[in-house]
Order: sequence, then structure tokens, then C-alpha cells
Amino acid sequence: MQAKADPDLIEAIAQQAEKVRVFRNTLVHGLAGGNSAPRNGEEPHLRCIVGGWERPNGEIRKIGVSELERYSEAADACARAFDHPHAFNFRL
Repeated sequence: MQAKADPDLIEAIAQQAEKVRVFRNTLVHGLAGGNSAPRNGEEPHLRCIVGGWERPNGEIRKIGVSELERYSEAADACARAFDHPHAFNFRL
């Protein structure tokens, strides 16, 4: 028999999964370009239109490689935690 997970832990997992969902939707529905070798010292990044193509709000969001890596780790932690909440080992 598996022990019940702490309700605060379950809430933390759900909140992180929601953040990952919003990030993913911004990336998938708003991708507008990027720069793999910026000359101004910035890290490589993608540019996304916030709100996607259907409801753009005029804001452009830059998503750098380090942010992509963080969200990738966050999504992986959520996936593990869905089956084993105590395996939730990365938080945004």
C-alpha cells in the first residue's frame, strides 16, 4: 500500500504543472523567431508573441536557452511526480 502524499506537495506539483503548461503554450502557439548567436552578449533565445497568433497582446517574450532547460527539468519533475509524488525533485 502506498502512503498518501502530502496535500501541500500535491498542490506544489499542480502549480508547477500549470506554469509548465503556460510556458509550453507560449512557446508552441507564439513562436515568432529567434537568435542562435546574438552579438550583444545575450544568450541564444527564441522570440514568442504572448497570446499566440489568435490573441496577441503586442508583447514579445524572449525565452533563453537557460529558461528552456529549467522548464524542461520542471516538466520532467512533474511527469515523475504524477506517479510518484515524492519523486518531485525540481521546482521552478
